[in-house]
Amino acid sequence: MKEQMSTTTDQFPQCERDGFPVLEIDGQQRCLAEYVDACIGGQKVSDVILRNGTLYYIFENRHELPLLCYCCGEPLACPDLQTERKQ
Repeated sequence: MKEQMSTTTDQFPQCERDGFPVLEIDGQQRCLAEYVDACIGGQKVSDVILRNGTLYYIFENRHELPLLCYCCGEPLACPDLQTERKQ
């Protein structure tokens, strides 16, 4: 299905349906929200790992989602993952 796009002054065009960015993924223009929903929608988080200073949610289907700051894109801080898991 071809996504309809509106132009925006931001770096990426926006999906007309929901306003999320449209990116080229595997050679196709895809709404980012719809793509992520197809990959991990309805999946439970089965683990949280720390790799190279970045936390990742690991989902039941083994997809990984890095936990990044929404405003700067830097990894979220977690000085002690083991302690956080216990809480």
